[in-house]
Parts: sequence; structure tokens; C-alpha cells
Amino acid sequence: MNRRSRWMSWLLSLILTVTYLLPINGTIVFANTVSKSTADLSIYKITQDTESIQPNETFSLSFEVLVGGIQLEAPDEVLYITDVLVTGSSIDTKNMHFTVEGDERLAWKDSAGNTENVASRKVTVSGLKYTGGSKDLTVAVECGAEYDAQTPVATSESKSFTLKAKTNEDMAGSLVVEKQENLVVKNNETQNVDVKLTNKSKQDINVAEVELSLNEKVKDLEIKTDSVTIKNIKSKETKKASFSIKVGEEVKAGIYPATVTVNGSETFSVNIQVDSNIVPSVLEVGTSVETTYTPGTPQKATFTVSNVGDRDAKNVRFEVVNSEDISIVGGSNVKYLDKVLSQSKQEIVMNLKVASTVKTESVPVQIKLTYLSSLGEEKEEVQYVYLSTSTKANVASEVVISQIESPSGVYGVDENFTVRFTVSSPKGAKDLTVYVNGEEGLANKSQNRFAINELKAGEKKEYSVTFAAKGTAESRSHYIEVNVKSNKEEDGVNISQYGSVTISNPEKDKEEDGDKIKGVPKVIVGEYSVDPRVVKAGENFELSIDFLNTHKTKSIHNLKVNLTVATDGKEETAGNVFTPVDASNTFYISDLMPQASETKTVTMYTIPSANPKTYEITLNLEYEDEDGEAIEATEIIGIHVEQVTEVELGEISVGYGEVGMNTDFSAIIYNTGKTNVSNLMMYIEGEGFTVEDNKYYIGTLASGETEEYNPSIIPQEAGTLVGQLVIEYEDTSGTQQRQVEEFTLEVEEPMVMEDFPEGDMEMPVEEQKESNKLPIIVGIGLGVIIAIIVTVVILKKSKAKKEEMMFNEEN
Repeated sequence: MNRRSRWMSWLLSLILTVTYLLPINGTIVFANTVSKSTADLSIYKITQDTESIQPNETFSLSFEVLVGGIQLEAPDEVLYITDVLVTGSSIDTKNMHFTVEGDERLAWKDSAGNTENVASRKVTVSGLKYTGGSKDLTVAVECGAEYDAQTPVATSESKSFTLKAKTNEDMAGSLVVEKQENLVVKNNETQNVDVKLTNKSKQDINVAEVELSLNEKVKDLEIKTDSVTIKNIKSKETKKASFSIKVGEEVKAGIYPATVTVNGSETFSVNIQVDSNIVPSVLEVGTSVETTYTPGTPQKATFTVSNVGDRDAKNVRFEVVNSEDISIVGGSNVKYLDKVLSQSKQEIVMNLKVASTVKTESVPVQIKLTYLSSLGEEKEEVQYVYLSTSTKANVASEVVISQIESPSGVYGVDENFTVRFTVSSPKGAKDLTVYVNGEEGLANKSQNRFAINELKAGEKKEYSVTFAAKGTAESRSHYIEVNVKSNKEEDGVNISQYGSVTISNPEKDKEEDGDKIKGVPKVIVGEYSVDPRVVKAGENFELSIDFLNTHKTKSIHNLKVNLTVATDGKEETAGNVFTPVDASNTFYISDLMPQASETKTVTMYTIPSANPKTYEITLNLEYEDEDGEAIEATEIIGIHVEQVTEVELGEISVGYGEVGMNTDFSAIIYNTGKTNVSNLMMYIEGEGFTVEDNKYYIGTLASGETEEYNPSIIPQEAGTLVGQLVIEYEDTSGTQQRQVEEFTLEVEEPMVMEDFPEGDMEMPVEEQKESNKLPIIVGIGLGVIIAIIVTVVILKKSKAKKEEMMFNEEN
């Protein structure tokens, strides 16, 4: 054999040896390790350790393993149990383990070739958990042969088994979370809360899994321990499941619904109550009590906005609500504050005028506040402050009638009832007389006139007067007037307050004339409404009026209603301000039964020129009673009209854009309406560009005025860009309005200067023509001067040379 053949033979032998030593899985073993072992396995006598298993309970299984038909080939080969498996849809095996009683070996072959066979082994599987569903499971055993610590599988066997267990359905209703108080927790703490769990069944419950979860996710509210195991709950016993809850500092105080789940199937509702010890943003409005306002004279009013909470209030909107008694002069009735810090206050100054018609010593001012809380929630509330006036026309505030106690219940004729009240004076008063008078039909049964010589400051005097109804009193509510008057006219004290009493007089209601009942039925306006709530000039609105027959027994017929409106003290037809749409200003109701009501709705159009004010509409009612007697009555309702706010946008001018360069933008707006607009702001929105000086706050734009908006747009990309011009303002009713107008902007790429070859920098002829002539003139002038200087120098040199030559010739 030559050398080459010898090397090939050795290489082939090496490959065969390695192949023989390497099994499929790549582990190096000895050749005699891989031996074929066969055996017949049987699983029998499977038992569970408890008679009946409950959901979530841990249990064990025991069974016998029998081996037969053993064929062991290699010496020292062993057949033994390598693994045990238990499977099932309702079996949790994550903590499962098994043990074999005695020797785990089932059979082995000694070095002499003798095989020893073990008939059976007892296996116990522990740590199994039943979850409460299907009771069917499968037990499997695997056996392997071993040599030099290697365990190839030889054979396996499995067997089905049904547990003796109570399913979740069997246990339904056993454990109950009964209605309990809210689970109270506090901000910025981690606390334990207890849920009470009661065993309502007649059997003991070995174990229960209880879970607590929020119905909706709440920021910074977290259930840290959300699952609890409770053991050994006896019949009728109540135990507590304790859960840990973490509450952040900013969690809002309130009730948060949660769910308790028992054994993964039954659910119960509970509430988690966050009892915050942190006061959120709370704003209070005040004003100087030392300032006195003269009716009809504009004055500066200083309001204070105080945040008494522990958190800042942001984007505060402060509005003085317009009224007949109060008006803002020379500015908007709305002010904005970026932020009011916690436990601090800010001042707002406005020019305010109290109407000259105000005769009282104080006048209420309604303030509407809107702001964002620390949680980002928008809050809205209305508060009142009271301004002191300098009016002296009424000194009645020096005396106060209070604590009027009207009789309760219904009183018949000649039944006594008593009215009680208190008279006091903050600063003291003298020489007063108190009168107590009942409406017609009420008779005094006790003293009703009292003299007060002196009422000291802060002193209170209590009085009572007894009345009774006369036979002439009607069945209805009757007023009782309490009047305090100064005996000296110059003091000006003359005030009244009223109480009331309900009288029933059936005899008065039924004055008989033969068999006829002469009680007159009365029709009134029960209620009315307009839609939209704010009626605007030049627009339609729906007017709904409810007519009520107040009589208990009589009907009315042929009700005719005519609408008229009073303007500047003159009664005119409703068509002068309000025009019915597709209808007249008169409508009919054929019949209205006793104590019945009927609603009529009419569409009305408000003339565009209607002044903004409240118009009184008079309803003239004509109808007949059951006997055909004609009856007339009037009712009055009020409808407030506002002028339509009209802000129009003129032409938008946009220049051609270049990426990175400023582009001009111009827009003009006009207030073409009859009312001013306030809090006017303009800005641009869009993509592909930025805007310098974008948000332009104009404030108030009076009727007939114009305003121009001139920001700079800087394009960020080339092409056709689309933007929107946004106009926001508030109309006279305080309603936020928004107008959006779209525009386009053509943008080009930035110009790039090309490189020119050296020596070829001549300017094109056209550009030379367009260039400025001044540099040419300056250049020509400089050239002339240089030429003169050169000429002079040359001439001097030439003269000097000639003189030198002549000197040389002479010598």
C-alpha cells in the first residue's frame, strides 16, 4: 500500500470511529450505552388523597406502576421511572413533583447476565392544584434504561382519571361579598383595605382566591396587592381579604368603582373612596368693601381672585356678567389670568358703572369663573359680589324685617292662624311704627299695630299677629304685609316684607244661583321657553307657551291668544319686532279641561334692526266659560334679544415663498355687525411652515372697525403648502365664536449660486445695462485722474533725460 492509500485508510477509520461514538443529539457516549430495552407498563389503583377537592385546593395522587415483558441486553443496564406527567384543563402543575416508594428501579441486569424484575412500584404525585373546571385528567409514566448516567427513553404509559371534586358551578353562591362601606384611602399613602367574605353554604370551604381590580384605570391609583388567598372558611363564617392600595398625591377625591372576583368566576361590586386631605384649586372672588360707587358715574373697580386651595389654577377666565344695573365702560367685561397660585390672590381692575336707576345701597355683580384645575379638568362656577352705593334715597336698610314665620297648612273660615316676625336695626333707629295687614278677606284677631320708640343697635324685637279668614275669602294663597315706617318723613324709613297663608272656603267657591255654579275659570301661562335660549336679531326662534286652566271643575272654550309687544312704552303689534313664520300672531285652543294645560309652539322671526334689550310680550286672552260667558285676561312674558355678531374677513394676501426665507402675509377683518366683539384673536395653523408673531390679540373690535394682521411665514419645505387663518372671539352673550379660512402658499427651493471658471467673470450685457451707472462714472473719473498723474510723471522723466544728454554733449 502506498503512502497515499495508507493515509486515506486512516482517515476513513477515524470518521467511522467518531460516527460510532456520536449519537444524533451530539452527546459522546460509549457504544454499549445504546441498547434496546423493551417493557410492558401498566398504571392502576389511582387514588386522590382527599374524598372531595374544592376549587383552588392543592391535592395529591397515588398509583401503582407494574412492569412486565422485560428484555435487557447490556450488562449493568437498568430500567427505572424517569418521569411522571399529570395533565388536564383544570389542573395547575407548576408546583408538581413526584416520589417513588422504595427503589425507583423497575429491573436491572447484572454483570453475570441475570435479570431481576420488580413487580410494581407505588408513585405519589404532589403539588397539584384544581382550578374548579373539568374534573378529567390524564396520568402518564415514562421509563428509561441507564448505563453510565445516560437515560434514553425505553417506554411510556398513560391512563385517564376523574377527580372527586366540587366545580365552580357546584360552589356558586357559597362565598359572598355582601354590601359594605366604601374602601377609604387617602392621598400620598399606601394603605390596606379589607373586603369581607362570607361563607353562605352549609359546608366548610377549604380555600378561596380573592382578587380586587379597578373598573377603569385611574392615574396614580394602584392596587399593589391585588390577589389574596383565604383558607378554612367555616360555614356561616365571615373573613377579611386584605388588599394594599397606593394613592398618589394628585388623585382626585371621589368614589372609584372596583370589582372583587372570587375563585375566578363570581364578581361583586365595591367602591374605593379617595378621601383627599389636599384641597384642590378653589377660587373665590371679592372686592373692596370700602369703595362706594355713585350711580351713573364710571369708577375703577378692583376685584380679587383668591385661590384658597392647595393646587394652582390655570387659564383663569374672569367675566363680569352684563346686567341692567352694572356695565363695564371702555373695555372688555372678560379678563384672563394665566395662573393663580395656591394660597395666593391676584387683582383685576375694570372701569365699572352702576346704573343711575339704582336706588339701593348695594347692588349684586355676577361673576362667572372658568379655569383648569391641577388635574386638567375645566371648572366653571358663578359667584356674586356686592358693591356699596352712595344712594341716600332709601334709608330702609337701617331697619330689617326678618324671620317671618308664615302659618303652614290650609285654614278654613274663622280658623285662627298666627304670623311671627322680628324687627331689628344694625345701627339703631327711633320713632317707628309696625303695621301688619292681611289681604282682603283676612280679619285681625289680635293687635296689628306696634309703636317702637327706640330700637338700639343690634337689638331685636319679636312680634306676632293672629288672623282668621272671613266668609268672603277666596280659596287660594293670601299675602300678609309687614310694614315698618318712620313717624318722621325725613328719616325715610318705609320697608315691607310679606308672608302668606292658604285659605280654603268651599262656600265662597260655590255661590249658587239656582243650579248654576258661577265660579269663573282662569287661564294663566304656566311656563314658556325660547329655543335657542339667546334670541338674535335677524334669526328665527321657537316660542313655546304653556296655557293652564286653574279651575278645579270648569272647562274653558274657544281660547284666542293674540301676541303684542311693548316698545318704548307703546304697545305695538308683535310684527314690529317679532314676526310669526308661516303663521299669524294669533292662535286658538278649542277646549281646555279643568286643571289641564296645553302647549302652543310658534316659530318667530326677529327683525334685523331690533335693539338688544328685553322685550315684553303681552298675551291678550279671550275665551268662554261653560255658559258661553266671555272672559278676557292678559299675561306678560319677556324675551331678550341680542344683535347678531358679524365679523367678516377680507382678501388674504400671501407672497411667493422660498424655503427658509420670510414670506409676507396680510389679512383684514371687519366688524360689520351692530355689536362689539371681545377677546378677538387671530393666528395661523398648518404644516410645513412656521409663523413669526403668530398669535395676534386684538381684544375688543367695535362695530364698524377694521383690523389688519401681518405676520411673517417661514416655509420649511417646497411645494404647495396649505394653511388656515383662525379668528376667535366672543359675542355679546359671551359665546366663543371661531372662523377658519384656508389659504395656499407656493414655495420654491432656495437659489444656489453656480461656480464660474476663473478668468471668465464677464457680466452679461443685460445685467450691465441694469447695473447702477454711479460706479461707472466713479470709475471713469478715477481713470482720468490716474492718466493725468502718469502723463506728468513721464514728462518729468523725459525732460530730466534730455537735460542729462545735453550736459554730456557739452562736456
